[in-house]
Amino acid sequence: MIPNRVWTAISPILAGIAIFLWGHAYLTTRQILIPLLFTLAIACLATAIRWITRRHQRFSLETAGLWLLAALVWASASATAFQMSAYLALPADLLSFSESPFVDKILRIKLGEPVYSPAADNNSYPYTPGAELLVYGIAKLAGQETSVPFYRVVQFSFVVLAAVAATLLCAVIARHLLTPYEYRHPGRWFVIWLPVLFLVSTDPRFNLYTHSLHNDGLALLVSVCAFL
Repeated sequence: MIPNRVWTAISPILAGIAIFLWGHAYLTTRQILIPLLFTLAIACLATAIRWITRRHQRFSLETAGLWLLAALVWASASATAFQMSAYLALPADLLSFSESPFVDKILRIKLGEPVYSPAADNNSYPYTPGAELLVYGIAKLAGQETSVPFYRVVQFSFVVLAAVAATLLCAVIARHLLTPYEYRHPGRWFVIWLPVLFLVSTDPRFNLYTHSLHNDGLALLVSVCAFL
């Protein structure tokens, strides 16, 4: 007989696998196996940590769990950053809703032309040029005023700074809502919150344009900082 506590531990994993398979029936066998193997590896690692903490009293389950969580989210954030690095390095702007008008406004600023022009010229853009001015100003100071990849790096740095600001905001909220005992490991939680909020800020389900040349990266940073 399998003990009840074992069933309690594995039932959420089995339920998660079942939900994943039900919602991703269109995927190939390889596409299904990769996340399943990743889930199995996490389960095995968690089991190993549980065994170590029971055999060695100086390792607490709480501490081990936090470091396991930190390792997982940092691995996910690093993979996301690596994927985006190729996009950031593209030497030209993409013909799209986000990038084409953004670079167009920078060119207008550089050439001293009006930022806004008649809509009949297909130059209509609903955003104020604050992000373009800031990106171009930083690029000019760095001697990269004609580098589109540098524009992207500067714009993406706003998103990274927004994740840092949101992490600081989480720390403020935790200090106000939790007791000193409940929030006794602020450094460990900071290490976890930062990559999680980075993943949230770049998730396309929240915003499709924060990683590209668009005003939303700076808007995200300003919005988060307003709560600090």
